[in-house]
Amino acid sequence: MRAHEKYSLYAYDFLMRRAREVASYECDFVYFPGQAAPGTEAIHEDVKSRPTRTPLYRLKRKLFEANYGIRITEVE
Repeated sequence: MRAHEKYSLYAYDFLMRRAREVASYECDFVYFPGQAAPGTEAIHEDVKSRPTRTPLYRLKRKLFEANYGIRITEVE
């Protein structure tokens, strides 16, 4: 298990024709399910309550999922 894993978030810059880092996202926990087979994807988990589920968090979650193709599991 790893805690507070940080990921860069990118958006495509059409003028410069390349991806640019626009923000970062810090996941609370990253772990593999028990007895995971090789090649099994890690679970990315974020602890959220109603006050911490802000519009900025939702935007970063969408960027993370679009950039990395990994779904974030939210735990209350």
